[in-house]
Amino acid sequence: MDIHNCLDVVSFAEAYGMADLLELAEDFVLRRFQEISATPKFQDLPAEKLLQFLRCDALSIPSELAVFRAVVTWVEVDPTERLPQLHPDMGQRLPSKQLWFANSLRSGTGLVKEIEWRLLGEMPDQARFRHGVRVLDGQLYVAGGCHFYAKSDTMKSVYRYDPEQDHWKRLADLHELRSNFMLVVSGDGLYAVGGDKDINTNLDSVEKYSPETDSWSFCHPLDQALSGHAATVWGGEIFISGGFNCKYECLVSMFLYHPERGTTYLAEMTHDRSQHCMESLNNRFYVAGGVRNLHKYYTDQLVCEMYNPVSDIWTVFTPLPVPHVGAASAVLEERLYILGGYCQEDYSEARLTHRYDPVAQRWESMGKMPGPVTDVRACLLSLNPYQSWPNG
Repeated sequence: MDIHNCLDVVSFAEAYGMADLLELAEDFVLRRFQEISATPKFQDLPAEKLLQFLRCDALSIPSELAVFRAVVTWVEVDPTERLPQLHPDMGQRLPSKQLWFANSLRSGTGLVKEIEWRLLGEMPDQARFRHGVRVLDGQLYVAGGCHFYAKSDTMKSVYRYDPEQDHWKRLADLHELRSNFMLVVSGDGLYAVGGDKDINTNLDSVEKYSPETDSWSFCHPLDQALSGHAATVWGGEIFISGGFNCKYECLVSMFLYHPERGTTYLAEMTHDRSQHCMESLNNRFYVAGGVRNLHKYYTDQLVCEMYNPVSDIWTVFTPLPVPHVGAASAVLEERLYILGGYCQEDYSEARLTHRYDPVAQRWESMGKMPGPVTDVRACLLSLNPYQSWPNG
């Protein structure tokens, strides 16, 4: 029995009531599930049998991401017929349209302060995750992302939110579908860098948005396809760290990107990582969270690193107390905030917010996130203090 015929053996044993052979074949499938999911026979698996395997505690997988990719491959054979059959089991995590904001801290245990969150409203269009958000000229831009995990769920729509008017406006679409990419502000425009166009294919393209003409134009491409990377702007230049290459391996790279000249590589990080955060603070870049390579799979990356753009040197700093994969990040009052994400080891949600104080050189827990926590995005936006928000 091998990965190419084991599902036939399962069907044969079920049809003829051969309990011992069925147990042996199903055990083989559960142990080799990731390899079997890449075979043509897997795409013919009945929904009931697939759900049986997914519910089994003996299912051997590196992470739920491997399951998602297998299920997406199965669904894409006939999305109309198959996707509804999986909703009872696959719908526990749903994308959200909600926007939350925090402008104060409340007292927690002892002297600890926790973030006080309030609901700002909802985005128009479909709910999304793995999108890009940035603030330009006091207005919030939301671009791309995905609504679910099928190829047709990756998005290219773009919206702008005016906090003074509490109004959303639909803008020109991106040229390409993008999720798990970076959106940055440099000069007078926005740049959408890399990303996934579907769950198994990432991009090397870069687009620039001009607010004056409401249009996107292609810039010099990256020198390789990239997604799950992090980016920050310092001195008017775009710096990009880590991410997945076209084989979805985590990278150690750090490079400078120029819209006309392309990629210039800098000193590599000490540790590989993807789906991490990078923020500029006091002329240093702080990198935290994400996943790292572990043989053929991934595991949580708790090591944190700081980059000096003047000396081109990396330094390790205090590790995260808990995993934050696919988290959001922001800098406020000279402290780094890492918000939400999940744990790669067991795919549990990291509902906490952690704040790093460079002076004290330690992480502090700032309480729980108010709503969705995985593949969320954050930014700093000035709000109208006289505006009445949904929850008062």
